[in-house]
Amino acid sequence: FPVTIAAILGDKQVIELRKKNREVKIFIPAVNYHIKKWDEIQDEIEAHNSSEKRRISTHINEENERFYLGDQLDTSQLFEYEARVVDNRLFLDIETIAPILASKNREPVVMPAQQTDESRELAQLTKDYLSWKWSELGMNLRMADICRFIQVHRLAILKYYYSTENDYNDIRVEIIRPEALVIDNRPNPRFIGEYRKETVANIIRIFATNKDGNEDGGKVKEILTSLGITDKQRDTEATFIEFWTPDYIFIKLKGVILHKADNPNWIKSTKRSKKFNHFTTPKMPYIIFAFNTMRYRDWE
Repeated sequence: FPVTIAAILGDKQVIELRKKNREVKIFIPAVNYHIKKWDEIQDEIEAHNSSEKRRISTHINEENERFYLGDQLDTSQLFEYEARVVDNRLFLDIETIAPILASKNREPVVMPAQQTDESRELAQLTKDYLSWKWSELGMNLRMADICRFIQVHRLAILKYYYSTENDYNDIRVEIIRPEALVIDNRPNPRFIGEYRKETVANIIRIFATNKDGNEDGGKVKEILTSLGITDKQRDTEATFIEFWTPDYIFIKLKGVILHKADNPNWIKSTKRSKKFNHFTTPKMPYIIFAFNTMRYRDWE
C-alpha cells in the first residue's frame, strides 16, 4: 500500500495543499520511499559502524567467541615450557545447558473451529503436520544454537522464508549472525537490513534470469558495471543488502535494485476478497532473541 504525501510533508502541509486543489492526490510508492530513506541513512550506518561504541561491542563479541571456542590464549606471551592447551570451562558450561534448554519438543495447540468430527480431525491433522515440520526443520538443534548465540553474543536472530531452491518448495529456517544485520533502534523495529554475500554468478542466476531461463542482458550489465568487473569474473563474491519493512522488501547491490516487492509472507485483502493470514498484521521474517530487550534498545 502506498505512502501518502502526508508521511513526508506532514499533515499541515497536506491540508494547505488540499485547500489549493482538493482533487490533487499525490501518492509515492512506499517501496521507493524506503529505498530513498535507506540511501539517506547509509552515512549514519557507516558512522555507527566506525564509532567507539560499535568498536567496543564488536570487540566484546569477538572476545566472547574466542573464549567460547578456546582460542583466547595468546601463545606469543607464553614461555616455551608453558602449556598451549586450554581447559575451557565456558565451552563445557554452554554445551551442557544449551541442549537441555532446547531438548523439549514444542507441541502446537490446534483447536477445532467447530464441534464436529470433521473439524476435530482437521485440527489433529494440522497439529500432526506442524509437529512433523518442527522436527523436519531440525528446530531443536536450531533452538540450541540460539541458546549459544544469546550466551556468547547476547543476541540471536532466527529468519524464516519460503525456498524454491533445488525444487524444495517449502519453508526454511536459519540462524543469522548478529553482525550481518542493521536494525531500527526501537523496541519494535520499523525496518531490518541484512547484509548478504553471494557470488556474482548466483546473484545473476537469482535476480537477473527470466522465467524462460534466459539472462536479462540489461540487468546483467548493470550488475557487472556496478561492481566494476567483467563477465569472466562471475566467481567474484559481492555483498548486497536485503531490506525489510513489514509491508515491503527490496534488495540492492551498490546502485542496482535487484528486487522490490510487497511482503511475500502477507496476502492482501481486496474489496471483493477477504484474505486470511497467520498474523493480524504483516511482519518482517526475523525473530529476535535478546537479553533485556526493553532496556537495551540499540540491539548492540
